[in-house]
Amino acid sequence: MKIRDKIDKFVISNGYQTDIAIDRIFKYLESLKNGGFTLNLSPDFQRPLKWNNQRCIDYLEYFIKGGQSGRVLYFNCPAWDSFNNNEDHEIVIVDGQQRLEAFRKFLDNEIKVFGYYFKEIEDTFELGWIKININNLKTKKEVLKWYLGINAGGIPHTKEDIEKVEKMLNEER
Repeated sequence: MKIRDKIDKFVISNGYQTDIAIDRIFKYLESLKNGGFTLNLSPDFQRPLKWNNQRCIDYLEYFIKGGQSGRVLYFNCPAWDSFNNNEDHEIVIVDGQQRLEAFRKFLDNEIKVFGYYFKEIEDTFELGWIKININNLKTKKEVLKWYLGINAGGIPHTKEDIEKVEKMLNEER
């Protein structure tokens, strides 16, 4: 049996993806707005912002050191590939809202990374690049299925899970 023939493919992507230096993320998003798109960074299906400042700092320091997971922000726009006037030109964040907010806080000098505010760093180009992926699903139902496919699996680490590994790390010499 060919399993691929039996699976309902719920996410069809046009595969648009681009790399953006982190200090240019919001300039890029603004350029999309200037190109006739609207931007929704808090759609109704997204959970509220959960990361506190320390969680933002931890992610950003991991990212800047070269950490590889969590380096893609996923968006959807039904009209992305067609620019049809009858289609919705709203670009909606589907995955990466917490990470995007961490970048915003850093770029707006609300938090320090490695002890520095963004405005104190000269070589901002060296901070790293993030990928922005824009899908072109046509219905909200497809977007919701995509969101659930990304976010419903797995079990988040508990505080105790993390503390156990931190203790192990502190005991290593």
